[in-house]
Amino acid sequence: MTKQTTNTETVAKAGLVQSLRNKPTTKWLLIAVIALIVFIGGYFAFRKFYTEPRDNKNQTFLLEGIGLLNQGRQAQSQYAQMEILPDSSLAQVLISQGVISETTPDSISIAVKEARQRMQAQVNDLFNKALKGDGKFPGFLRIAKDGGKSGNVAYYLAGTVYFNMSQYKEAIKQLEEFSPMSDNSISPLVISMLANAYACDKQIEKAIETFKKAAKLADNEAMTPKFLLEAGKLLESLNKKGEANKIYLQIKKEYPQFGQTQGGMMSSEIDKYIERTK
Repeated sequence: MTKQTTNTETVAKAGLVQSLRNKPTTKWLLIAVIALIVFIGGYFAFRKFYTEPRDNKNQTFLLEGIGLLNQGRQAQSQYAQMEILPDSSLAQVLISQGVISETTPDSISIAVKEARQRMQAQVNDLFNKALKGDGKFPGFLRIAKDGGKSGNVAYYLAGTVYFNMSQYKEAIKQLEEFSPMSDNSISPLVISMLANAYACDKQIEKAIETFKKAAKLADNEAMTPKFLLEAGKLLESLNKKGEANKIYLQIKKEYPQFGQTQGGMMSSEIDKYIERTK
């Protein structure tokens, strides 16, 4: 293998890892896991798969923690919007809100910097409370140590928090403790989140196998092709086009309707993946 080829593959891997950190699919996975439990009827799935009488107290705590996690994600989204604003634009916003009263260049520069720092601190504070508690709520890490089915759920929620904080090794540590249940909805999503964490930590081979595991566990048209597609793209990043092509052909054959629902690809798109890996 030439040095140029090696460099090209390294760049490809780096680009794919960055896309996994930022792309809508990753965000969809994180949002969907929480939504399945708390919203869109997911709370009933939560009760069906994870409820035990002895876990009642921790179940209540879990719901409180999910509230903190959601607040953290909302604050993180606001911070991301703030970060893309130029200092001059953010200054105008702060002036309109009455946050900045002095309009000298130095005072504006300091106020803008402090506003960014406050928002980042708010995000970190909410995520840390979700992990470690706030005095009343014990935190996902403590609940996980208590064991039981609530503890099992707490492992994946703790992993979700660490993932949002870009602490991928810690996310992996928590998510690996999660024990998949007999369902084909929540558990596959958790496993796919673990796969994303592996990929973001540049453990590409592990990520591929874990996406395949999530696809097998899901065994449905909604999630399986999505997870297989992620495995295929990671294989491409390793220049394993033949293996990636087999996966794309499998998607086309076994899930012909994939992409016809909101957020998916049109069938012609999977053909493009097939063509480029021949």
